[in-house]
Amino acid sequence: MKKKYSLLLALLASLLFIAILTWIIPSGSYSYGTFTKGEIAPLGIGDLLKIPLWTFSTIFQFTLIFLVIGGFYGVLNKTSVYSNLVESVSKKFKKKPQVFLIITVVSLALLSSVMGGISYLFLLVPFFVAVLSKLGYGKCSSLLATVGALFAGVIGSTYSFDINGYINYYLSLNLSVGIIYKILLFVFTVGLLILFILKLSKKDEEAKEIPLYEEAKKTDNSYVPLVITVIIGLVICLVGAFSWSDMYGLSFFKDSYTAITEATVGGYPLFKNILGSVSVIGNWSMQDVNIVIILMSLLIGWLYSLKLKDIVDAFVKGAKEMIPTFIYATLANIIIVILMNSSTGQFINYTIMNFLFNLGDGFNALAHGLAVLFDSFVINYFPYLSSDVLNTAIGVYTDTSVYPIIGLVTQAVYGLAMFILPTSLVLIAGLSYLNISYKEWFKYIWRYLLYLLVVIILVVVVAALLI
Repeated sequence: MKKKYSLLLALLASLLFIAILTWIIPSGSYSYGTFTKGEIAPLGIGDLLKIPLWTFSTIFQFTLIFLVIGGFYGVLNKTSVYSNLVESVSKKFKKKPQVFLIITVVSLALLSSVMGGISYLFLLVPFFVAVLSKLGYGKCSSLLATVGALFAGVIGSTYSFDINGYINYYLSLNLSVGIIYKILLFVFTVGLLILFILKLSKKDEEAKEIPLYEEAKKTDNSYVPLVITVIIGLVICLVGAFSWSDMYGLSFFKDSYTAITEATVGGYPLFKNILGSVSVIGNWSMQDVNIVIILMSLLIGWLYSLKLKDIVDAFVKGAKEMIPTFIYATLANIIIVILMNSSTGQFINYTIMNFLFNLGDGFNALAHGLAVLFDSFVINYFPYLSSDVLNTAIGVYTDTSVYPIIGLVTQAVYGLAMFILPTSLVLIAGLSYLNISYKEWFKYIWRYLLYLLVVIILVVVVAALLI
């Protein structure tokens, strides 16, 4: 019973912790680098009862992707060739499971570092988990090799718009600034992660069942069309959600979209009306990604001659399996929703940031890291966090020479926080998906996080001396 509800207890404890702080610490806000102190605005019983409802009404559209991913794998299982694919890959690496582990970690970490979008990269997690489980890796090892690899990519983020795009925007930096140190963070973080899994994998508890995976009778149908469809669909999602114009100044997609929608036939905007409210490539939301995954499900079902009713039934079955994951991922946003529903825009995180940023006369990497850590607990979405932290930082620190270090510390500490905080959306989704308790995860991961913290400190110190 305790394990079953451990994630819920961790989330409720987080809410209670914040509620207690609101009785002690006054709220505050920042505007154009100026801090405004507010009053103590404690959360009462009525607020605590309403917050979960606010969370679902506000956040569910961003976590719906986990239900869609579940539905997608429900269709894959219905084709039977997905089981053949998993079996085939696991057999090829049966004698060298470490090779597949390395491929998994490096692939997911690279995608996260270069392209970003760890929420929709979760689409790949069930496949890699299925193969890793077949190769004998336990639940925590599989989670660290997949979701953990995505977080490693965040720490060593290089060209991801989700991380670097916002850092460069707020701090007025270009892509090349500090890139060598970001690469070093990536290499050390990923390398340490692989070594850690290899050392502890034998002590990890193996999964009794593989979620979103069903054994099927061997079929003569090839899994090649399935693989090609998934690769193309994933590339479309990555390209569509990456802001090419903001990151690289490429306006091709926007210009093409404008040319098509503004074209007329006899003065009538035919193409604009046919397309409707289609988002321009480079400006896709999570809803656009969901649509692509649903279309992939339909296409794969059609390729393998499934009836529409069977496709829908399989999709619903897979989605049902991911309902707990969807619920927990939504509740992981329970703290940020408090801030989002504030009528004044004030909250205690700004007061804490103001205190930490003003320790000493100049930039303090430790104080900044602590500010990022606490704000990550409150705001788990980096675009919002970067707006808060970096807008505040540039108002306090006028010496622009420290801005590359500020960016490096911000991305590294945020990525580190996502490994362990109970408000980390993708972490909570992964824990729920693999039925791992928060306590079980903490016991498994804490040593790695200590080693990782040392690595981050060393890289930041070296960067501070040489930049």
